[in-house]
Amino acid sequence: MKRRILLNQPGNLKELSLFEDTREKESKETVMVRVHAASINPIDVYILTGLARSGTGFPYTPGNDFAGVISEESSKRRYPKGTRVWGVLQGSGGLQGSHADFLEVDEDKVFPLPSEVSFAEAAASGLVSVTAFMIFNRIMKQGAQSVLVNGAGGSVGRALVELLGARGVDCLAMTSSGEKADECKKLGALDSYPKHLSEFSDDEIAEITETRGHCGAVVEIGRNPDPHRMFSVLARSGTGYILAGRAAKPVFPIGEFYSKSLKLEGIFVPDISAEELAQSSRFIAELWAERRLIAKVHSEVPFENALEAFLKLEEAIQSQKSIGKIVLNFE
Repeated sequence: MKRRILLNQPGNLKELSLFEDTREKESKETVMVRVHAASINPIDVYILTGLARSGTGFPYTPGNDFAGVISEESSKRRYPKGTRVWGVLQGSGGLQGSHADFLEVDEDKVFPLPSEVSFAEAAASGLVSVTAFMIFNRIMKQGAQSVLVNGAGGSVGRALVELLGARGVDCLAMTSSGEKADECKKLGALDSYPKHLSEFSDDEIAEITETRGHCGAVVEIGRNPDPHRMFSVLARSGTGYILAGRAAKPVFPIGEFYSKSLKLEGIFVPDISAEELAQSSRFIAELWAERRLIAKVHSEVPFENALEAFLKLEEAIQSQKSIGKIVLNFE
């Protein structure tokens, strides 16, 4: 029996259930993927609990990342049956999600999976790698030579630090612990700190900028953005990139912002263009083949135990704790 996770209306995760999936392949231009692994991300919890929109409405099947094999080819026959593939953003932008045994996908939105990478690793790394690439791509176009990453200890932060370090960009990493700070140093950070930007005093920020100089870009991945601290670190005409803090409503120091000619850009991954997604997939595949940008899989959960995993992630989000990547195993 083919299965998929389904929630009939947003609100209570405990109402998530496994249902028989009676959907059939609808288009000759799509491929059918036999899913082997799919990760659970915070955006899945936000959609299911009503904090974010799915684009499809409910009933809704969650899931963004996936990895598996082609079980039915498209009319274009770009990917033969049996090809190992991965993909992202399946549960966003008007699509049902990847938490299902079989998934019908536009052929332009699946990508070959290097043999060096397991299904679980691809599922854990897909959305992380695409998100990091989107930020990295913008920083490179901006030409910033020094970047502060706040929340660098998470999966996206570590991937971005690795990308920036490999390109020779001076990267300062703000994390939540000494262990994570040490890890960021190993990944290429010029310097790293065991606390987030909002925890620094004005004097400590001044000491950092006197020692390292002001940064051309600040990337905010933490749940509690602090515009005052961000603007204090940024150089004149610098840019702040924000991709977290969905519920945050911080004080915005307008004077600090406009008097330094600063810019702010929000990064919302589902808005990625088809061109940039294809570009990122090629870039990511090359790095994955070298065993780089591979996110850590902290726990693999059998598909039938998905509810337990969702509740665990919801609790972690509410308590603002990091529990690492959870991957559903369909094998």
